Amino acid sequence: MLAPGETLGPYTIVDLLGVGGMGEVYRATDARLNREVAIKVLPAEVAGDRLALERFRREARAVAALSHPNIVAIFDIGNDAGVQYAVTELLEGETLRARMVRERLTSREALEVVAEIADGVAAAHAQGIVHRDLKPENVFITTSGRVKVLDFGIARGGTDVADARISGSASTERLLTQTGIVMGTIGYLAPEQVEGRAPAPSTDVFALGCILFELISGHVPFDRPSSAHAMVALMHDEAPRIEGTGDALLRNADVIVQQCLAKNPAERFPEASALASAIRAALSGARLPSRRSFPWLLVAGASILLAAAVIAYFVIAANNRQIDQGYDLHASDIRGDAETRRIFTLALHADSQGNRPKAAELLEEASRRRSGTAFPPAFLSSFNKAAGNAAEAARWSKLAYARLDGASPYESLLVRYLTTIEDAKELALAKSALELRPRAWRLRLAAAHILLSQRQREAALRELQQIDVEKPDDRRLMLVLSDRASLGDIDSAERDLHRSRLMQRPPLQHYVEARIAWSRGDAARARRSYERAAEEAVEENSSQLEVESRMLAGVASLKLGDWTAAQRTFAIAAARAKEFNLTYRQFENTTLAAYAAHRAGDLEQRDAKLRAANALAFDGWTMAMVRVLAIRLRSDVWLSWPRAKLDGEPAVEALVRARELWSANDLDGAARELRRVNAEGIDATSFREEAELLAAELKQPFTRLPADTPYPNLIRWLAIFDLPQA
Repeated sequence: MLAPGETLGPYTIVDLLGVGGMGEVYRATDARLNREVAIKVLPAEVAGDRLALERFRREARAVAALSHPNIVAIFDIGNDAGVQYAVTELLEGETLRARMVRERLTSREALEVVAEIADGVAAAHAQGIVHRDLKPENVFITTSGRVKVLDFGIARGGTDVADARISGSASTERLLTQTGIVMGTIGYLAPEQVEGRAPAPSTDVFALGCILFELISGHVPFDRPSSAHAMVALMHDEAPRIEGTGDALLRNADVIVQQCLAKNPAERFPEASALASAIRAALSGARLPSRRSFPWLLVAGASILLAAAVIAYFVIAANNRQIDQGYDLHASDIRGDAETRRIFTLALHADSQGNRPKAAELLEEASRRRSGTAFPPAFLSSFNKAAGNAAEAARWSKLAYARLDGASPYESLLVRYLTTIEDAKELALAKSALELRPRAWRLRLAAAHILLSQRQREAALRELQQIDVEKPDDRRLMLVLSDRASLGDIDSAERDLHRSRLMQRPPLQHYVEARIAWSRGDAARARRSYERAAEEAVEENSSQLEVESRMLAGVASLKLGDWTAAQRTFAIAAARAKEFNLTYRQFENTTLAAYAAHRAGDLEQRDAKLRAANALAFDGWTMAMVRVLAIRLRSDVWLSWPRAKLDGEPAVEALVRARELWSANDLDGAARELRRVNAEGIDATSFREEAELLAAELKQPFTRLPADTPYPNLIRWLAIFDLPQA
């Protein structure tokens, strides 16, 4: 056992966190990055066991192959004087087992927890990795409520390629299975594991069903006096039912559990993502179809209904026409009368063409009608959220939720996606909705932007490349192609631009050409194309495109060192954003104008713009953004501002304190706070670039991050822009 103060490579042991069958876990500090980490050490008496050592290495490889907020992150693996260790993020909280012992979860909480576990496991399944040992002990709930999947020690791939990636060679898996030992934990094993058959994603689905049943019922589904009896029951007994299924949510939970616990893997949810979608549909109030019931009476009358079905087909086809490609919405999705559908369809078309003011006007008209559909207020909530109008977004969101009674699973999921304000939930809801409507490319675009905000560039590019850009006639295709170029897919994006309908819309064409030029490092050409796109957008009454094009033209001027042009462009963009009620864009351009004024040496204008930006800040995040920028530009205007309220964001609060200490020339104090910044998880926020910049200025170890795309915000880009000068 290691003592506090001992070192493993660059890591210094702080204290012992726990001991398990596969090793000891310590809290430690990373002297290079000034952050606390967890170190899992394989004991010396186990390290000599070839199978145990391979399992230890497999876990590190399996986790390293994944990147997801619901999977514990691995930072390093090493061997120090014969001591094998793996370094992961430090989690504060408790295991799901400890939570279950401490208190019983409600059925809704149980479903929400299993949905998050399934999200993490789905990321593993997407990489061809099967966990094989899911149980409450291998699930962690952080103090902030985030669910994390642990212990991929016996994970294996569903393919030879995935197995080789985890094991390091194709022969290692045979080493682990040739003894015929059942890998996993009694109570959560699937029948095929007991029989020694190859695992598949549906194997993990079975374990997730066991966990859900246990969370609701208080015991595992095949609970017997001994392991032998439990395995016999697993192989031969029907899965038990969840009691109290008169309750709609419990009834849905029982339907989900029964499908998870099917003996035949082909009858289960095929993978964890499908399970997560079913759970979210259940949570939204949809009634899930029972696997065990079948409408045999309808089969008897099928011949009678056939003739009626043929007649009805033509009526249904007319009613089921597609009214929006981006979300794959059909007329039959819209509850209400024909006039409501007509107005809503016109609103979606106006938005797809870039005329959001007209779209909002039509959506308000549709919302006022006596109609059951929740879509119009949900889209209005989304519009206001994007514009930074939080109060209006909340008002429309409340109205949308009040109309969800009787909604279809897709309507319920899409409304929740449009109205949520949390990135993690937004991504999960978008993915769940895509399970129901795989052709809804705007959901895929949204998923890509959330992945970009999490700095998962490769995953974002994969999402974007799945979108067919030839058929849709929608302005947002410009973002698909532009973001692909920003992520390195430049030549293909340029080819696809010329095959798309964007070529028929000059402002959209020139916007994409500007982003492609920027991606190739040609800032001068990018600026010319942005300016042209902005002027053409004015002619088309496309306010959002005009403001964004002007803003990015200003960014190109910054890159060219033309500070005066940048100031002028940002000022015009901010004024136009105010005119169109685009609050966030007004805030962003005003903040950028302050930066440009600073670089131009116009300190009076800098301070005026910083004050204006602070007045426009509408939440704790935007207040923190402008405060940090003001401090690092060495302006003193922030001294009179109230401190931003950032509940549940200790990393950002610590970063603000670190900058304040830096401004007071207390560099040691700033370095101490920076260590706390890293320990609290700044990597998961949009302030990581600011933290790296501060580390460089304090002569601390830092990471040079890749040039950021214009999404999710330009404040991140400014920190990257300044880093080479630190």
